[in-house]
Amino acid sequence: MRFVSSARHELLEALAPSPSPRCRGLTLAQMVLAMLRFASVVLLVLAIPTRSFAQGLPVNNGPQAPVWLWFAGVVLLGLVMAYAIMRNRKRSQGEKQLTDAATKANYANEAAKSFGID
Repeated sequence: MRFVSSARHELLEALAPSPSPRCRGLTLAQMVLAMLRFASVVLLVLAIPTRSFAQGLPVNNGPQAPVWLWFAGVVLLGLVMAYAIMRNRKRSQGEKQLTDAATKANYANEAAKSFGID
């Protein structure tokens, strides 16, 4: 038994750094408790909300428009697009040809303007 305790003591001395003059009278348990106290103080300081350190009045950085307004806008946009698609499907063949001819004329005018042909 004596051999085991002396071997353990030698192992602890080899693994542990030599104590500084400030720690010389402290046991290992006391040093561990001191480290735990320090860690708990650090965690306590980090756990305090940062608003307590603010310098001035708190600022509300929330959304300027309520979220339901965004959803209503998306639904309204979807309804307008669906209406436009449904209306476009009901066009007659003559209306489609008229639209195509007007589009080609607009493209031709833009091309003539870009090349300087008036």
